[in-house]
Amino acid sequence: MSDGAWIAAAVALSLSALLPFALRPLLTRFAVVDIPVGRSSHVRPTLRGGGIAPGIGIVLGALVLAAAVPGVPGSLLVVIALASAAFAVLGLVDDVRSLGSLSRAVVQVVVSTAACVAIVGLTNGPWWLYGLGPIAVAGYVNVANFMDGINTVSGLHGATVGCSLAVSGVLGDQPWLVGLGACIALAFVAFVPWNVMGRGMFLGDVGSYLLGGTIAVAAVAAVAVGVPLIAVLGPLVPYLADTSSTLLRRVARGERWFEAHDTHVYQQLARRHGHVPASSVVTLATVAGAAAGQLAFAGPVGGAAAIVSFVLITSVYLTLPRWSDRAQQRKARLEHA
Repeated sequence: MSDGAWIAAAVALSLSALLPFALRPLLTRFAVVDIPVGRSSHVRPTLRGGGIAPGIGIVLGALVLAAAVPGVPGSLLVVIALASAAFAVLGLVDDVRSLGSLSRAVVQVVVSTAACVAIVGLTNGPWWLYGLGPIAVAGYVNVANFMDGINTVSGLHGATVGCSLAVSGVLGDQPWLVGLGACIALAFVAFVPWNVMGRGMFLGDVGSYLLGGTIAVAAVAAVAVGVPLIAVLGPLVPYLADTSSTLLRRVARGERWFEAHDTHVYQQLARRHGHVPASSVVTLATVAGAAAGQLAFAGPVGGAAAIVSFVLITSVYLTLPRWSDRAQQRKARLEHA
């Protein structure tokens, strides 16, 4: 990485790691607390809103990187930073005031559309990103929000996807993407200890909106400059598979699919094995998807191999709760034999 990229990454890491010291008393003062309910994965009131820290880290890190990168890449980084900030602010408002679903959706679509139009305009990227880009960005913001239900899962997801974007930047000769991926990865991994130590702190909606929005807008920008779509999708496969399969299952059962629930694959694994083991499984699947996605840089054959790998990873991941139940049943039978 260039000197500017190293400085940007250091800014993202430092702010995300240190700002929670100042945030904790503020969040306590304004009672930004997540109270557990029947579907919650936690059992005690916990501060939320900690995602402000990685949010500031990523936005300022991206702007520092933009100042060091000339031309279109620098402008792309400014767009990504502004979109990330907008999604984080929306999430913060939702943390404090609990916005209605329509209000959230409208703002998400407006920010997504503005970001994608700017990105395609700057890069002369493929025309289809004008239509599919906003849908993908707004959709992934909600996917990240749905998947942010247990300790460390979002922080590790941000770290893994950030690393994958950086690798794509190296393979695709996009230095700005290497620096941005490093900022995303370090900002989220720096928050992980705050999620699990002591009394803990949640990213909250500000963090999950930031996570989904930053990753999705960065992905659109990467595709716009020529990074293979399959490489970009690779680390997103487990989150997309978990969310879409859960949605389809709930619709098929006639359940109120738009209501909060605790039936995601990762939530089932967390109930059986605990938060960190479940997050580790999700992260392992994400790493596998990211590695498979990079095969797309090898050409059509590599892309086909990546798609086959995605199917295998998805199949294994979605059946893990069933295999876990069977293993526990066998163990119980042996213990009572």
